[in-house]
Amino acid sequence: MAESIKFEKETVIAFRVHHSLCDGVSIAGAIGDLADEAAQLKLKVMEDQKLRETHYEGFVFAVSFVTAFLNMLWIVVASVFALLLQAWKMINSSSPFDPVLVVSSEPFKRSVDWKPIASINEMKAVAKSISRYTTINDVACAMVTYAVQKQLEEHSKTGGGKVSVPQNVNITVPVHLLGGILRPGESLGNKIGGFVCTIPIGDQISARDRLRAISKVLRREKMLPSPKISWHLARIFTNYLPVRFTKWALRQFSANSCAIVSNVRGFPIPIHWLGRRVKFVSAFLPLPPGVPVGCVIASYAGDMSFGLNCDGRAVPDPERFSAWMLEQYGRIRDDTE
Repeated sequence: MAESIKFEKETVIAFRVHHSLCDGVSIAGAIGDLADEAAQLKLKVMEDQKLRETHYEGFVFAVSFVTAFLNMLWIVVASVFALLLQAWKMINSSSPFDPVLVVSSEPFKRSVDWKPIASINEMKAVAKSISRYTTINDVACAMVTYAVQKQLEEHSKTGGGKVSVPQNVNITVPVHLLGGILRPGESLGNKIGGFVCTIPIGDQISARDRLRAISKVLRREKMLPSPKISWHLARIFTNYLPVRFTKWALRQFSANSCAIVSNVRGFPIPIHWLGRRVKFVSAFLPLPPGVPVGCVIASYAGDMSFGLNCDGRAVPDPERFSAWMLEQYGRIRDDTE
């Protein structure tokens, strides 16, 4: 019956799932299960998982009391340090968009946009031209925060000087606890933790130098167990505490982040539904309380794109915000040392 269906026009399909029930990786898994290439995609996931397991075989350590004790000690010390660092960020920060949002008489309205960026291979090459540790996600954070800087400059011109552009801003970075892969047989669910990172903005240094600094900061943060701690705390808050306190806690733990930047690994090959090719896939991140800018960078069939979901009072023109992001990517790509 499905083969007899005739499609004469382009079709747009939207998945809307509450973020507390399902993460982006799970949604991508569900979309893949509906594709004509579902079996091929599951085989690809199993191959990727096997490669990861093979990679870590060389890191097996002799099990001993001393090794177990040192590992436990590191977990405890790193967790305490992560919590203290998070507390410092919460106390010693403010949102640069607050002067815009607090005085605004307009109700919340959503502003969205989506744009292609470049091929995966090009973005990887751009990232690795900075250092072998720099990732595509680091490039995305540089793009978003540059656009945040330009947006704040626009607000400062129209807001009578009430809005200023700080030297550093906080952003929230979600982390998938399973490495961004939904293995065959695993159920859909929310397996996302995260951490807050303080990164530089401004034109004092070149685009490439700023990306280099962002990459170093993000790499240090990723060494801490902050994502698992945040995941466990979120479960405790949502399961056992009143909704009002949960909303307050989530707002506080974002440490006045001006943006949340996530990435979703999409399908390495073009997929089809009922024989029709899916030409473009874009994801939109639900905004946590108090965070005005959300960006998801996603891959599909060898190309990278991003989706924006913003508070319209903070980002009244999302297409212009997107243009600033792409402008920064071009500077990083084209600048030479």
